[in-house]
Amino acid sequence: MLQKLLILTRMRRNEHLHPKKLQKLQLRKLQEITKYAYENVSFYQKKFDKANIKPEDIKTLQDIKKIPITTKKELQKVSLSEKFAKGYTKNNTVQHTTGGSTGINLDIRCDNSCEELRKTSIIRTYLANGWKPHYKTAVLQYSQIEKRLINKLGLLRKIEIPFHWDLEKQAQLLQEVKGDGFEGFPSRLSLLAHYITGEKITGINPKFVIVNSETQTPSMKEKIRNAFNVETTNVYDSWEFGNIAWECKKHQGLHINADLMYLEVLKEGKSATTGEIVITDLKNKGMPLIRYAIGDIGTTT
Repeated sequence: MLQKLLILTRMRRNEHLHPKKLQKLQLRKLQEITKYAYENVSFYQKKFDKANIKPEDIKTLQDIKKIPITTKKELQKVSLSEKFAKGYTKNNTVQHTTGGSTGINLDIRCDNSCEELRKTSIIRTYLANGWKPHYKTAVLQYSQIEKRLINKLGLLRKIEIPFHWDLEKQAQLLQEVKGDGFEGFPSRLSLLAHYITGEKITGINPKFVIVNSETQTPSMKEKIRNAFNVETTNVYDSWEFGNIAWECKKHQGLHINADLMYLEVLKEGKSATTGEIVITDLKNKGMPLIRYAIGDIGTTT
């Protein structure tokens, strides 16, 4: 717990870094991960050699464009052993399986240290939106929520709202648990919100609502606002990278977790305002992902 607090303190400090200092941090981490991947991951050693690229060629952030893009289809054809860094296997990494709009499933592994960073980055997002450690968060999801010692102490509590329950039963549970906030897919939360509004159900007053894992439409956002009288906080996440970007209380766009990853928006291989999202994980040493085309389209400001 103490280690997580130290990580969180460092992360929150990074939120306020001057852009030049943040870029300097990104460059250092980019140089470290490219050198590490080249020396320890068969897939990237072959990829760099084929492109005639060496880690020492990355002298500026712009030099990242010298590295070829990695795709899901490309990684699907490669064995796990070729993607793992030396010293890592199925036994000492955390598994995530992607799906998404492309319909291409991909087994992604994350080392334990990186996984802890990703979980802590979610807490950073919560804190930036008014969440307090003693709050109870009701989560609409498929899997059961793992109970930990810290939850028994009244901290970081999450209450599961099962997807397979009907809307009436979900609404009843929300009334009973009196959660301080909600989290889930915007499509599912908007269905529940529409039901609550239509049935004129009262006593459900969250302080915040986090939506993630899929695109939130204006209609979904309006239904949730009408039911709960709060603005949703949009989180852009993925199985490959965890929490990628998130809204703060101003709701004027998403803040990238730039201390954990380097995100590019490209059109025909060049930087653009709107285009394909390509991400480099600056922390995952179990299975590095460098210039990975995630399959999404985004816009930067």
